[in-house]
Amino acid sequence: MVFRLVGLLCCALAAAGEEGWTPLFNGRDLSGWYTFLPSTGKNNDPKRVFKVANGMIHILDVPVTSEKQEFGYMATEREYSNCRIRLQYKWGTKRFAPRATEKRDSGILYFFVGPDKVWPRSVECQIQEGDTGDFWLVDGTAVTTTVGVPENPTYAEKGVPHTQKNGRIIKSAEYEYPGDWNTVEVVLDGDHVTHIVNGKVNNRGWKFLQPDPAGSGEMVPLNKGRLLLQAEGAEVFYRRVEMRPLP
Repeated sequence: MVFRLVGLLCCALAAAGEEGWTPLFNGRDLSGWYTFLPSTGKNNDPKRVFKVANGMIHILDVPVTSEKQEFGYMATEREYSNCRIRLQYKWGTKRFAPRATEKRDSGILYFFVGPDKVWPRSVECQIQEGDTGDFWLVDGTAVTTTVGVPENPTYAEKGVPHTQKNGRIIKSAEYEYPGDWNTVEVVLDGDHVTHIVNGKVNNRGWKFLQPDPAGSGEMVPLNKGRLLLQAEGAEVFYRRVEMRPLP
């Protein structure tokens, strides 16, 4: 019995990884995730906007046409809080209308609650050329942080307190490696969140709120929800999507 317990413990540790990271993507299929496209709904992806190839998630590997490519996402089945989320991304070459001439754009959204739609109630760690690490507050969510000046809300560690509902908090610096793999980490520590790009902090926020789902008209805490990865007009690869609980 002792040997069996030791064996089970070893298997569990191996599955979690040497550093305690647990994969959220198994490298073979989208188990644990579902897809959503406005035109076809949940888990109905006839064009294969979301696919797995060579151990990676490959988004928008579809033919480029003059027609607009609708936005959508893949989301986790379960919710996450009090943990570190880490992934790597790299841009592909395909771009689609209506963003064919814009910056390549995607994102990891967390604290996703409520019904599926584009875009659902959540907070985004922006993944976009030149803007990776920005906060985007979606569908009525709000955050408190410190910024250089409130009129141009860019994160500054020793800046002035600023609370914002909807819209964008710009990251303090750009740490993306153009044309290469980039590592993004989002630390969900209660009602505090930190964005880390290639090992460097470039955004922080706390006191995340949402409109009360019960309809009271008040803002209530938001500190738990699903994760989603966006398809937003640009081909992108994701790999090593993983989670580590906080102590």
